Amino acid sequence: MPTTTLRRPLFRRHPDDPLDLFGDGPPHWTINKDKLGERESPSVREATHERDASVFKLRWHGNHAANQTATSLAALALADKLDTCAPPRNPCLSGACPTCMRAQQRWFVQDTMCVLGPRVRRGYRALVLSLVSEFGRIPAGSTNAFDIDRFYDSIRAALKACGIEHYKLGLDISLNQRAGVAGPGFWQLQLWGFFHEPKKLSRGQLKVLLNPNGSVTRPVKVVKPTSLEAAAAYGLKSTFVRRVSYRKANLDREDRGQCWNTRGRILRGEAWVELMLFLDRIGLQRRLLLSGRTLSLPPLHSRNDLPPGGIK
Repeated sequence: MPTTTLRRPLFRRHPDDPLDLFGDGPPHWTINKDKLGERESPSVREATHERDASVFKLRWHGNHAANQTATSLAALALADKLDTCAPPRNPCLSGACPTCMRAQQRWFVQDTMCVLGPRVRRGYRALVLSLVSEFGRIPAGSTNAFDIDRFYDSIRAALKACGIEHYKLGLDISLNQRAGVAGPGFWQLQLWGFFHEPKKLSRGQLKVLLNPNGSVTRPVKVVKPTSLEAAAAYGLKSTFVRRVSYRKANLDREDRGQCWNTRGRILRGEAWVELMLFLDRIGLQRRLLLSGRTLSLPPLHSRNDLPPGGIK
């Protein structure tokens, strides 16, 4: 039987959204290409559904608290903020809004293609940098006191010390826990995106600056992406996971002994609420770490901002 190629419909750009960040036009990319779970980049409908689900969950947690607390009241307030989101004319611009996070993600992809696309076509080798630092660990339940600006200052200082001056990185967050160990675990911040590799890059020095005590398994990773769009989008996801590490016996392999492995689980409950409040407070702009030298247009910026020294 002949195959039918599915084509996306064409959309006109809204005058209040000239880059079509909140629309369904380009850019498009494929998530997990040629892997299990391969799918197209999120649509407006999917982001809206995710936002509505977030509003429902925030209200449920706020209304079902045994006693009214600062967290339950903040959850209800955030639910009201997300519920009023009406892009492209009136977006809420919350860092916890799936619709607005998708728009920021699309900006990141568009800017990356605008800056790197022509250079790659001329033979430039684009590289992705992944950074996982010890000082990017936050004990679960204490994100309200984390100084995100100080964290970024430390990352910038480490990159500068290693000669890395040009970069566009997105912030991802996961809740890390260990199987069989009591306790809520910790939040791990990861930066992922493109950078220009200097001629004399000391990855060993960068690893030491990010991981002085050796508690992070892989603090620095450099990979060559197969897709500029998908690689840029990866660092600005609107879905977050709980990573549970466990000891794998490998009984089916004689050539390998026990080792640590990780299972990805859906983030739920109070931990999810904590993360949503944290993302709202740091704002859309702090999902990005940019060198600021090669930007086509400025990214989205939340209306709220942090007080000096972080969230108190």
